[in-house]
Amino acid sequence: MSARLGSLSRSRAWRTVTAVWLCIAPLGGCASPYGGAERLPVRYEAVALSGYGIRYFDVVATRSGVRLHGRICREQRGARGISALRLERLSESGAVITVAEAHVQGLRSGVGRTRSIQPCSLFNADAPWRPTAGQTIRICTTDEARATAGGVCPRPHVG
Repeated sequence: MSARLGSLSRSRAWRTVTAVWLCIAPLGGCASPYGGAERLPVRYEAVALSGYGIRYFDVVATRSGVRLHGRICREQRGARGISALRLERLSESGAVITVAEAHVQGLRSGVGRTRSIQPCSLFNADAPWRPTAGQTIRICTTDEARATAGGVCPRPHVG
């Protein structure tokens, strides 16, 4: 009986070791973020987020371009809700080259049933381009972009 239990536990341990090896062996698999996809070093600036802050932001290479991925969190109580972010790819001179939009779920405000208590949300946007050296990604809410002339994100305040 004890020999049977011993072989059972060794068998279970072997399956665990095999599963872990299969997970991490091919190109970093489960052991690296984004399944081993390349993270691109890109500068970004978050402007005029009105009570919100970007907790992290990554640009990940895909077959067709990039995936812009991050986390936005409410930093001020009573901050108005947001539903989307505008992500602008800027040239070295600051001109907008292309734009992507990321939908944000769970950060709407309101009263009663529609009131949001969720402090943070993830966002993703796929874009058919890759930023090059010297380019920056500017992030703002779509509401703030609509409020400016030309519908672009406001310029960052230099203080």
